[in-house]
Amino acid sequence: MPIRELSSELINQIAAGEVVERPAAVLRELLDNAVDAGATRIDISVEQGGIDALSVRDDGCGIAPEELALALTRHATSKIARLDDLEALRTLGFRGEALPSIAAVADLRLVSRTATAEHAWAVEVGPGRPAGAPEPARGGRGTSVEMRDLFARVPARRKFLRSPRTEWTHIEAMARRLALARPDIALSLRHNGREQWARPHETLEARVQALVGADFLAAAMRITAQEGPLRLSGYASRPAWSRVQPDTQYVFLNGRYLRDRLVVGALRAAYAEVLHGSRQPGYVLFLELPPEQVDVNVHPAKQEVRFREGQQVFRFLRGAAMQAIHSEHRAREAASMPAAGAHGGPGVGSGLTGAGATAASRSRSAPYAPAFGLGPAAGVDEPRGDWAAAAPSAEGAAARDVAALIQQMPAAAAEAAVADAPAPPKQAGWLAEQPLGTPLAQLHQAYILAQSARGLVLVDMHAAHERIVLERLKAALGEAHCVAQPLLVPLEFAARESELAAAEEAAEALQRLGLELRVCGPGRLAVQARPALLAGYDLERLVRDLLADLHAGEGADTHRLEAALDRALGNHACKAGSIKHGRRLSLPEMEALLRQIESTPRSGQCNHGRPTWREIPLDELDGWFLRGR
Repeated sequence: MPIRELSSELINQIAAGEVVERPAAVLRELLDNAVDAGATRIDISVEQGGIDALSVRDDGCGIAPEELALALTRHATSKIARLDDLEALRTLGFRGEALPSIAAVADLRLVSRTATAEHAWAVEVGPGRPAGAPEPARGGRGTSVEMRDLFARVPARRKFLRSPRTEWTHIEAMARRLALARPDIALSLRHNGREQWARPHETLEARVQALVGADFLAAAMRITAQEGPLRLSGYASRPAWSRVQPDTQYVFLNGRYLRDRLVVGALRAAYAEVLHGSRQPGYVLFLELPPEQVDVNVHPAKQEVRFREGQQVFRFLRGAAMQAIHSEHRAREAASMPAAGAHGGPGVGSGLTGAGATAASRSRSAPYAPAFGLGPAAGVDEPRGDWAAAAPSAEGAAARDVAALIQQMPAAAAEAAVADAPAPPKQAGWLAEQPLGTPLAQLHQAYILAQSARGLVLVDMHAAHERIVLERLKAALGEAHCVAQPLLVPLEFAARESELAAAEEAAEALQRLGLELRVCGPGRLAVQARPALLAGYDLERLVRDLLADLHAGEGADTHRLEAALDRALGNHACKAGSIKHGRRLSLPEMEALLRQIESTPRSGQCNHGRPTWREIPLDELDGWFLRGR
């Protein structure tokens, strides 16, 4: 076929394929325009999931009658005028393609009135039907856009639409995102003539409670963090609150909803060691940074962006979330209020108020510190009271048995641990100071049964000790106790070109971790030194995992090295350093383990996110046996 110029109708329909994929995409574009117009109230009405009809009414600044036809022309917009505007966008929309793209695949009626106009003006347009001259119409200040019969004249595209119920769920999710992003805007949503929900101008807390859920808000931590121009605020769930699907994850960048891989990955990494891999955290977070530092013009749906300093944003987000989780643990420990979470998690009360967090981001050139920012240098409390002297040192802690602490246990604690009779009055206070109480027995050589001041406690001894070992390994790395141990005989193995390239690029960063690699020939890699604390770990597997992460991330990002090493430490703590199920423990050994759990950060979850202990309050036990009824 000869080269020819496409018709304007076909050009618009091709453009609509990128902008308008379903009714929810139409709603997204119309909501962006409404917000950019300064609306304080937006009303959405939908019929048959938006397939038959969809309208958005706002009270924004409106469109002058002489500009109505121009608004329906491709690449006509009031939001940018030069390239500099595109590089520092402060509006949600900017391409000028929304209205003409919608009009290319559906009938469109646009009614608008400015503050100075005597009445509203309307214009209609549709597929193959150009816009006519504006006509007087009824309407208040603002703009109303009504779309009808989506893809009716493009049957090939209409076949890809789902059922009205499915399309409605996407519509509702889109409206919910805007409502969370802008609690200062009143919003109502109607479907098939019935109001689904309406929210007035309100606080963020009230909006989150109404649209995400009271259970989420009750189990959420309040996050506030700032590092230079980066600011983060909002709510994130405690580890005890989680879901199977990521349907309660909302991140807004400068007011724009975001589902970016870097952002999601950073927040996922923050929960990696306190949440089971099959569970998803919840959050409603607002990230702010200068518009010049982010490019939002990289995805048709504008849900993915490109950050100028991606590593800085990743470290900031992960550090802020980790700090919030750690602050929450310390607040619980200080309050001595262990309770089962509302969703069955360990040691988290559903009504606690989350502590504010400040980001703890590491410099690129700084030596390795644990991902959670732990260790005495980061301000983590040492084991309380006489247990500080009894705690083993960081070096060699992974292989040391808890029984080694028994000889140094306080006499009162040892006596209480083995007493058969109820504790005397002077020991009752000691029991109240210990959240996990005193051990009574071991169940099936897997669980520790303990009595606390509030009721009964069950501890998974392997999972709990696994966390203890991991935190000590990480603390040792953070305190630079982990030195490189040269190998008498370097470990050589075959490596792919991608692995060799990643090893050369990350050589300096890996050396700071105590891992020295050298390319020793074509397709060969040699390990000359390794971290002393990982003497029992599969070294080749560790190196390959690290290099695979670096290659997948297209660079020697510090956070990738740390995440890979954290996984290696977690596996080592699980398989080589912790107490295994099936081992019989004495009462003094159980006592020592319980005290270590109480002084270990994030001890409510093991390295894989599973709960380590559960408490059954006395009131619940009484209910089982109908006491007092």
